[in-house]
Amino acid sequence: MAPPPWWQVGIIAAALVACALAGRIHSPALRFALVAAAAFVALRLMYRVLFAPVLPPPENAVILLSLPALPLSGPFSGISLFGVLTLEQAFATLVDASRFAVVFVVFGAANALADARTLLARAPRRMLPLATVLSLALGGAPALLTAAKRVGQAARIRGERRGPQLIVPVFEQAVERATVLGASMELRGFGAERTHRWAAHALPLAPAAAQERPPAPVLRVHQLTVAMTAAESSPRVILHQVSLTLHSGELTIVQGATGSGKSTLLAALAGLVPSYTGGAVTGTVELLAPNAAIHGEAAAPICLVGPGTASRPALAAGRVALVPQRVEHSFVAEHVRGELSFALSRRGFTGEALDTAVAAGLARFGLQHLEDRQLSTLSAGEATRVAIAAASLTRPQVLLLDEPVADLDPQSVRAVEMLLADHLAGGGSVLIAEHRPELLDHLRARVAVRGYELAEGRLREGLPASADGAPTDPRPAVLSEPGVVVRAAAGDGTADVEEALRARALRVERGGRVLLTVPELTLRRGEITIVTGPNGSGKTSLLEDLERAHAAAAMVPHRVDDLLIRDSIEAECRFADRRARAPRGSTAARFTALIAPPAVPPVPGTHPRDASADTRLALGIAVQLAREPRVLMLDEPTRGLDGAARLRLAALCAALASAGTSLLLTTHDREFPLLLERAGAHVRRLQVSEGALV
Repeated sequence: MAPPPWWQVGIIAAALVACALAGRIHSPALRFALVAAAAFVALRLMYRVLFAPVLPPPENAVILLSLPALPLSGPFSGISLFGVLTLEQAFATLVDASRFAVVFVVFGAANALADARTLLARAPRRMLPLATVLSLALGGAPALLTAAKRVGQAARIRGERRGPQLIVPVFEQAVERATVLGASMELRGFGAERTHRWAAHALPLAPAAAQERPPAPVLRVHQLTVAMTAAESSPRVILHQVSLTLHSGELTIVQGATGSGKSTLLAALAGLVPSYTGGAVTGTVELLAPNAAIHGEAAAPICLVGPGTASRPALAAGRVALVPQRVEHSFVAEHVRGELSFALSRRGFTGEALDTAVAAGLARFGLQHLEDRQLSTLSAGEATRVAIAAASLTRPQVLLLDEPVADLDPQSVRAVEMLLADHLAGGGSVLIAEHRPELLDHLRARVAVRGYELAEGRLREGLPASADGAPTDPRPAVLSEPGVVVRAAAGDGTADVEEALRARALRVERGGRVLLTVPELTLRRGEITIVTGPNGSGKTSLLEDLERAHAAAAMVPHRVDDLLIRDSIEAECRFADRRARAPRGSTAARFTALIAPPAVPPVPGTHPRDASADTRLALGIAVQLAREPRVLMLDEPTRGLDGAARLRLAALCAALASAGTSLLLTTHDREFPLLLERAGAHVRRLQVSEGALV
C-alpha cells in the first residue's frame, strides 16, 4: 500500500490554521481553492474507476467496487473500461491526487493571506504586462463564481429554475466584471510607472492647512462628442460638443435626468472612453499640469482623449480617480485593507510606510471597524465609503464621483462632505454627478461651486431651478395609462386592514454576526412600510430573509441589474409570463404602463443594461409583479433616479397599494415617504436602532 500522505495533510492543515489565525478562513479565494482541490481529487478517483488495469487484483485485496470490465485494444491494451477497484488502489489514487490538491490549497491560502493583486501591483515596469494578466486571471475565477451566485439568486428571486439557460448571463456578468476590473486597475496605476517622488508629495494623508491660492485649471474638455451604437440601431449621441474646465479647489456638480449621459461624461474624463466603453469619440480631454505646491514637480499636460491618443486610463493614474455608481465592480482587492493599499503600492509605498499610510487612511475615513472585512460582505453604503476612501487616499488631482451619497445615511454623508472639503482645501478638484445636490448643502456652503445641467447630450452652465419639473400630482401619469395591469392577489375590499405577512422573533445573521433582531413585523395589504437605518444595519439582509421565508413576498433588489438576466427587455417579459403562467404579454403591458410619460418606451429588443435606471427598475417591478405577490419589497428603489422618476415611482407604489398590494421599502431617501403620502399612500415608518427594528 502507498505510504500515507502525511506531508500533504500537514501542509494543508498548516495552510488552514494560518488562514484561521489571520481571520481569513472564510476567504472566497480559500473557499474556491478547497472546492477546486476536492473536485480534482474526486475527478481523479472517478478516472480510476472508469479506467482500470486488466490485471486481476491480489487474492487478499479488499475490493471496494467490481464492475463488468470492457478491455480496450491497440495502444490502450492493458486497460479496461470499468473493472475492479481495491482499497489499496483507491488509497494510492488519493495519495497521488493529494499532491495536486496541496498546490490548490497553498495558492488559495496565499491569496487569502496576502492579496495577490496588491503584491503584483509592486511589479517593476517591465513586468507590468505579465502582472496585469495574472491579476485579471486571479480575479477571473472568483468573478465567475460571483456571477454564478448572483444569477442563481436572481433566478430564485424570480421563481425560475436554475439550468443551462443561465450560462449566458453568468458569462455576461463575469465579462462585465473583468472589464470594469481592468479599467479600475489602470486608474489605480497598473500600466503606469511607479513614482516614489509623486507619492512623497501626495502624503501625508492630512492635507496641508488651507491657504489662499487662485484656482488654476486642472482638466479641460473641448468639444467632446460621444456616440454609442447598439445592436440593430443607428448611433446614439450621448454627449454632443461638451466643453468644460475643472479648477483646483473648486467643486463641480453635474445634474441631469436619468440616462442623460452623466456617467459617460465621468468615464470620458477618466480616459475610459472609448477604450473600455466603445463608441465613436471626437473632441479632446486634456489633463493639465498639477499644482507643484500640492503634487510635487509639475508634470506635462496629458491628452486623455483626442486625435491620435491611445486613451489609456493608466496615463492619468494617480492624478485622476473615479468612483463609479456600481462601486463593487471596481474593487481590485478582497478585503478593505487591501483595497486601500492597492494604489499606494503602485505609488511606491512598501513595508512599514505602506502600513502606516493605510492605517492613517482607515482612521481618517472612520473605517477601522471594517479593516478586515471582505468587500463582498459590505452593505451598499459601506462599500461606497470604502470606494471613496480608496480613491481619495492618494490625493488625486481630480476626483470624479458618480452619485456618491445615494447609498449613504446622513452621518456618512457628513463624513464624505468633510473628506471632500479637505480635498478641495488641499488644491484638488472634485466633480460630482448627482441627481440631488441638496444632499451636499453643507459642503456647497463651504467651498467654491460651479454647476452644470446635462440635457439632450449638451452641457449648460447652471443647475436647474427644479430638480424634476414633474407635475404636482404624479398619480395621473401612471393611472391614466391605457391598459394598466396592476392587480393585487385575490381579496375583497378590505385591503387596508387585511394582514399580508407576519414575522416574529426574526434574527438576521450574516457571517456568524447578528445584524438585526425583529421581535415582530406585520405588513398589511394596502399599506407601504418604510424601513430606514444606518449603513450596514441589516436592512437589505432583512428583505432577503423575508423573501426566502415567505412565498407570498417578491423582492426587487437594490442592484436591479442583478435581477435582470435575459438579453432583451422582450425576453425578460416573456420569461416572466411563462414562469408565472400569466397570459402572454401581460408583463410587457404592465411594464409599458409603469414607464409612464414622459419616459420614452425602449425598443423591445434593447438589452436591459442599455436602458436607463428608471426603466430597469420598472422592468424589475413588472417582472416581480407577474406572480401577483401579496408583498412587494423594494430595496433602495430611488437610487439613480432623477426627480421626475422618483415622482413616477411614488405614484406607482401608491397605485399598487391602492390595489391591495403590501409594499416594504428600505431607503435613505428622507423625502420619498413624503412623496408617497402626497401620492395618496398610507405610509408606516420603521427604523433600525441599536440592532433592532422599532
